[in-house]
Amino acid sequence: QVAWHLIFRAKGDEGLIRAGYMAGFGEKNSIGFGMVKVDGRKEKVKRRWKGGEGNREGKEA
Repeated sequence: QVAWHLIFRAKGDEGLIRAGYMAGFGEKNSIGFGMVKVDGRKEKVKRRWKGGEGNREGKEA
């Protein structure tokens, strides 16, 4: 298997982007591929989606 680490910007319907965030983008996401992290360092992005490390203890990221 080959894994890639890259930065991308997703635009479109918020519901579809949320589904991609929760399920993973691309192929073989059921075995850990396709994971994403919201990076709001360069843009002012409100991180309101649940999931990931910050939500494990019930905290919003």
